[in-house]
Amino acid sequence: MTKPKQALSSTRKILQTQASSTALTGVSIAIVMVIFATVLAGYFQYGNISISSAVATQQNNFVLWILDIVPFAFAFWGQRMSSTMSLRADAIVNDRTEQLRQQARVMELQAAHDATHDALTNLPNRIEFANLLKREVTQANARAEKLALVTLSIDQFKEINASLGNAVGDQILQQMADRLLSVAVYPMTVARTGGDEFSLIIPDIDDTSRVIDIVEKLTATLHSLFSIGKFPIAIQVSIGATLYPEHNHEPEVLTLYADLAMRSAKISQDRFAFFEESMARPDTRQLQMVGALRKALQNNLMSLYYQPKVDASSRQLISAEVLARWFHSDLGQIYPDEFVPLAERSGLINELTYWVINESLRQCAQWRGEHGLIISLAVNLSVQTLIDPELPNRVSACLAKHDIPAYHLSFEITETSIMSDAARSLQVLQALIDLGLEISIDDFGTGYSSLSYLKQLPASEIKIDRSFVDNILNDPGDATIVRSTIQLAHNFGLKVVAEGVENEQVAQQLTQWDCDILQGYYLSKPLDPEEFMDWLQRQSA
Repeated sequence: MTKPKQALSSTRKILQTQASSTALTGVSIAIVMVIFATVLAGYFQYGNISISSAVATQQNNFVLWILDIVPFAFAFWGQRMSSTMSLRADAIVNDRTEQLRQQARVMELQAAHDATHDALTNLPNRIEFANLLKREVTQANARAEKLALVTLSIDQFKEINASLGNAVGDQILQQMADRLLSVAVYPMTVARTGGDEFSLIIPDIDDTSRVIDIVEKLTATLHSLFSIGKFPIAIQVSIGATLYPEHNHEPEVLTLYADLAMRSAKISQDRFAFFEESMARPDTRQLQMVGALRKALQNNLMSLYYQPKVDASSRQLISAEVLARWFHSDLGQIYPDEFVPLAERSGLINELTYWVINESLRQCAQWRGEHGLIISLAVNLSVQTLIDPELPNRVSACLAKHDIPAYHLSFEITETSIMSDAARSLQVLQALIDLGLEISIDDFGTGYSSLSYLKQLPASEIKIDRSFVDNILNDPGDATIVRSTIQLAHNFGLKVVAEGVENEQVAQQLTQWDCDILQGYYLSKPLDPEEFMDWLQRQSA
């Protein structure tokens, strides 16, 4: 508050000084005019111009007395009005500033809320829930207390969406959130942690009987018919639970254990299960990974590889897709299809994505310094990062930090990730486009597969999934799909990338169909930074 007040005080003084200066100028002009009028009147009355005639004229001419007073009266009035106006302006600016400050506070609070809450149910989202769980575990540890983590999901929810529509599915989720909150009251925490998944934290428990009691209440309220319009709908849920510190001390591991228990519940008669060690035996590798993933990110133990995307006709580099790799001392090489889903389930996906963005731009800046060129990069985004309102700001900061123009960075996003929260996704995508980035729809054809829907998406490129590209020489159906997709995408003004190009015959066929960009092991496997530069030099030779 101090700086705005100082600024207003300074502005008021400037206005008053300007008003005083103008008033003094007016008074000076008025005085000169009075003297001139006096001298002129003396000349006409006494026939000469002298001090004595001027004094005599002032003494004997009543009209000049009035003229003498007028400029001083107006000067006083003008000074008075200028002070009044500056005070009024001060009050108006104060009121407007406070109003704008209050609006800014509201917008900041709303932005903070949107970043941490699910738009559909208004519950904490997966990212916020991970933070809340860490806090609860820390407090439980300090107080020597126990807590339970409960995860539940709706059985056959995809079938509900497919048969009744997404709008009905959304209403079920909203009503489900309300029912959960009616049972899991403070100090319990409820969050929506997935498409049809919800999680609860039950703090300060004495034994499992309290957890079982809450689960029974949850089951009873959720198995009551849902009223959607005129149609009652029955749902069934599967519920898994894990305990701190009995089962584990790490929040990420507890999250995985609750998920394993929930999946086990799906095949049990009661649709409920506590975590047991036997559930984790098939996932020993994943359990090792979840404990090491955060450390790998914090200690920069991961690496990035770059797979070229080339022009279909010239075979020259267009850009490179960024792919994370993780070599673990005990588990060996770990690929994205293994650790990315784990990062999503454990709440580490944003930390992973922002590391990839920053590290790839750092590498891009290093290439520019060493080789004098900027490589355009394509980074994959998960649904959780896509709906993060902070994404545009953090990307902009990374671009500025490494001095890379925005048009050299693009994001590859799947159709299903966009549709998981369409309103927020489109808002974030538009903000990224406003920065100058490009958006590519990845794995096209495996999600909603609606080309007409593309006109609503702020994308400049689609990538045809490798499952269609693999068999275009032998499967007429796949060939028709790929050829038609290329033609229709071009009608929408979109570039087309074909993934999974494994031989020259496929590459030539795609080129004949006017596919714009090719990507696949035939052209190049993913390469580390040094190998990538060697490949690029061979292409340029």
